[in-house]
Amino acid sequence: MYQPPGNPPPYGGTPPPFGGTPPPFTPTPPPRKSKLPAMLMVLLGVVVVFVVLIAVLITVLDDGDERPTVLPPPQQQQQQQDPQQQSSTPADPVVTGGFGPTYVGTWRGEVIQTKPTTGRYVVTVVIPQNSTTGQITYENEPGAASTWSCSGTVEFLHHTPGADYKSVVRENITNKNNAKCDTYSYDVLFPKPDNTGALTDGMFIKNYFSESVADADDDHNAIGELKRQS
Repeated sequence: MYQPPGNPPPYGGTPPPFGGTPPPFTPTPPPRKSKLPAMLMVLLGVVVVFVVLIAVLITVLDDGDERPTVLPPPQQQQQQQDPQQQSSTPADPVVTGGFGPTYVGTWRGEVIQTKPTTGRYVVTVVIPQNSTTGQITYENEPGAASTWSCSGTVEFLHHTPGADYKSVVRENITNKNNAKCDTYSYDVLFPKPDNTGALTDGMFIKNYFSESVADADDDHNAIGELKRQS
């Protein structure tokens, strides 16, 4: 049998200790949190406060700065007002609750009726100044076979939706002399565009059964042109 050299320890013997006693376990400390986000938040808050203070200061200074109102020269003010007065549209100024100045006067002329029956008669309209109510009279034409008349009032209601120089009025006939005039009806009155205040001025009258039809200014019962008498 082969005998190894030397005198080795018997197989299975206890080996010498390796490296001695191990050091005690020391846990690793957690990583430190950065203070940069907190510093950025503080800096942002300071900026916001600074901006707010600037805005308040500007507002206070503006309020305390009294600036005089600068008006254009009188000639320029007149030029700014003239375009409305020089408008090519012959529209009467919109008057709340009354007739405009171009309606004032006594108007008379022939009116032709087309429905419900046909006929001709003379209409006279009198509109006082600064008024909401005028007078209207119907009478037979000169030389007619019979004599009749009816009269009452015309009350200003409003301008037509399509043209502010046309006025919708309500007739209220209170006196009937041998005539069968409707007690209530509606008219559209409007002076001619070329009126100058002379006796040659004209004003159109159109009669309707209802206010809604008069507002539409269509499908009239009668129509005529009245001439200024005064």
